[in-house]
Amino acid sequence: MKDKIKQSILFTLANILTPFATFLILPFYTNNLDVKEIGLFYSMNTMYVIMIVILGSFFEKSLMRHYFDFNENIKLFYSSIFYLMTGYVIIILVLLLLSENLITQIFPSIDFYPYYFITIISASLFFLGIIPRIHMIMNKKSKIYILIILIQIFINICLAVYSVLVLKNGALGLLEAVLYTNVCMGFLYLIWIMKYLILKIDVKIINTTLKFGLPFIPALIAAWILNMSDRAMIDRFIGLEEVGIYSLGYKFGSVFMMASSGVMLLYNALYYKAAKSLSKKEYYKKIYKLKNIIVKFGIYILVSQLLFLKEIIIIFIGLQYIDSVIIAQICAVSCFVAFLSGFMNYYFYQTNNSLLISGLVIICAIFNILLNMIFIPIYGTMGAIIITLLTFVLSLSLKMILRNKSSYFVNFNWSSIFKDLLVYSPFIYVTVYLVDMGNIKIDLLINSIFWFFFTLLFFVRNKKQIFELFIK
Repeated sequence: MKDKIKQSILFTLANILTPFATFLILPFYTNNLDVKEIGLFYSMNTMYVIMIVILGSFFEKSLMRHYFDFNENIKLFYSSIFYLMTGYVIIILVLLLLSENLITQIFPSIDFYPYYFITIISASLFFLGIIPRIHMIMNKKSKIYILIILIQIFINICLAVYSVLVLKNGALGLLEAVLYTNVCMGFLYLIWIMKYLILKIDVKIINTTLKFGLPFIPALIAAWILNMSDRAMIDRFIGLEEVGIYSLGYKFGSVFMMASSGVMLLYNALYYKAAKSLSKKEYYKKIYKLKNIIVKFGIYILVSQLLFLKEIIIIFIGLQYIDSVIIAQICAVSCFVAFLSGFMNYYFYQTNNSLLISGLVIICAIFNILLNMIFIPIYGTMGAIIITLLTFVLSLSLKMILRNKSSYFVNFNWSSIFKDLLVYSPFIYVTVYLVDMGNIKIDLLINSIFWFFFTLLFFVRNKKQIFELFIK
């Protein structure tokens, strides 16, 4: 267990590194780009992230889901997946490049060339790193994983600073920095992959991957729409400046997902191994315990984030972006709900019921778009972020209703979750609504004192579980 905790911490650190570096360089963005350029960059960045999900998500899930089924012949497994993935990415890339008129309707104020074009090519190159990254996760190579992330961050920051400060390319320079970084990293990943590639494929592996992954495609498209619709409609009804404010708030609010992503990566590996190797009784006991301890730390991260969000935003990007604070706070809560909802996916994936998840994502996408169309023109960015929260609540609720569709379902300890939120809510209320001394340093000091007592209370209330997790 100690090794698992160590690996979890290291993978969490690795996944925090990139967003942490992004936050460190945010003042550079806000000082050298106007709000409209920030809106343009984050609009394309959102599209980039969603395209990565569409191009590689179901391959990542399939690699994790079937790794222990085919790892006895790892070269054949990786070769089959790589050739399949290459063909898929090429097809999607060609379709996207031929759909210029359709694609530009997402953000009508942004030109296809060079902005969309660079974003599409950058995302297409990302797939080269999927197999190496999953290999490192499944084999707990956390130190190498961290080294790769650090190299990527270093290249990207150097190119971004050069493009913006020296070449004066603005938002375009940031997008070009991402492209050239992915070219460099893609070359390194390709060298690694070559040692595993053989000129042979296994039809069973391909069929298993497609059977598991194809039902995700409608959901991935719906997820694209779901994640793009708020920014696209803000751009259409209000303008790129508001997209910039909204995107900055969303960036700070989503720190929770960044902080928890490393833990979830390791949970992936532990979950599928437990589901495959343990008896049902042992499986339920282990996953229930592990999942609910992770949720407790998720609550700790959420409350800690809410205590400092306003001060961090003011320190990093200034009072001119104060409107993004409320967006960041609601986004943080939304991310926690999405975090809970994400646990539910594993049970459906384990029974190969990915089609059900696809249907739920499509329902949530339709719900999100309809409400965005109604409320964004009236309430602007506030309407968008509240609808995002309601969409994640709907997703979690639907999965709970359909939980009996999977024999692997393990419930949350809901009474413990609600008790924790109730006990810690006074800390949130005081720091968010009452602490405003007009001096950022004093506010930060007061919030730090509250955070200290909150942390003390958290560890006192959960000392038994923490002891079992870290010591036993």
